[in-house]
Amino acid sequence: MYKIAITGGIASGKSLVANLLKEMGELVVSCDDINKDLLLDIEYQSKLYMIFPEAVCDGIVDKSAIRNIIFNDSGKRERLNNIAHSEISKRLHCILDNDSGKIGFAEVPLLFECGMQSDFDSVWFVSCDEELRISRLAARDSLSHTQVDAIINCQMSEMQKAKLADVIIDNSTDIKSVKKQLIMHLSSLKTHTNSCRKS
Repeated sequence: MYKIAITGGIASGKSLVANLLKEMGELVVSCDDINKDLLLDIEYQSKLYMIFPEAVCDGIVDKSAIRNIIFNDSGKRERLNNIAHSEISKRLHCILDNDSGKIGFAEVPLLFECGMQSDFDSVWFVSCDEELRISRLAARDSLSHTQVDAIINCQMSEMQKAKLADVIIDNSTDIKSVKKQLIMHLSSLKTHTNSCRKS
């Protein structure tokens, strides 16, 4: 399978791109969905409890509490990343490797921060104007500008990520524009993968 990572800064529109690709009939796996499943796993919860005892109680993980802690404590953020991304990566590739399709997409929010880009054949980066991202994030999660700034500052800059990507999807305008870009890149991708197989 030819594996493609979909990534981008927070509130850039990664899920929009993932959903549009699903509508086009493509296989798309979400790391956020895998993480939701992990949060229900008792063994995984026990690992989280060792780092965040105040955020795990009676089989329930308080994601908001963990988020507030990690954006103010780099040590705990690193410990969480070491645990979470290893488990998520394992489950992600298990799903992709057991599918019979030729192309598989994975929505990976912190792809570059976790050094996972080498796990994929190509990286599609969703780009969006920073002011628009900030307003989306504040509205979506009911966060203050201080909280939004803390989240964005914990991630690699948009410019750095764009330089490392193979394809850039601009999500600063509307859905119609995003869909047009995806159709173009998919067409190019399938032509390339088919020619590689023939050769």
